[in-house]
Amino acid sequence: MSMFHFIKGTDVASALDSVNRQYLVGDLTQPQLLENICDSNVEMGITSYREYACEAPHYHTETTTYEYIVDGYTKYYDVTNHHEYYFSKGDVVVIRPETVYAQKSLPGTVIVFFKHPSGNDKISVETSLELESWLADWNNVLL
Repeated sequence: MSMFHFIKGTDVASALDSVNRQYLVGDLTQPQLLENICDSNVEMGITSYREYACEAPHYHTETTTYEYIVDGYTKYYDVTNHHEYYFSKGDVVVIRPETVYAQKSLPGTVIVFFKHPSGNDKISVETSLELESWLADWNNVLL
């Protein structure tokens, strides 16, 4: 059995023409365009926003998320501590379990992410009117 497993970059680029997010590695239960490399320890994927996009507030019960901003601009809002964070190309972000957050990204933003441990432990959180307003407009700030 080979110790090398791979997905060609051209295949990843082709998949990202159809979807914003493509998981590449993990013990995944949701269908993906590309066949992922199965690994029960970690998930890896790439998100590429072609247009302004938002992620509704949520948290993970056990997973730590590690992100590298390849290109573009993204903002996170820590719902618990009421603080906005701004990240751009070259920044590294670590989001610990139980951190309730929302995210918004400008067109052209590309993020490579890793999640440890692998597994779908995402819990959605109710969105307030104030947070909906923050998500709707890049320039809105909640402090």
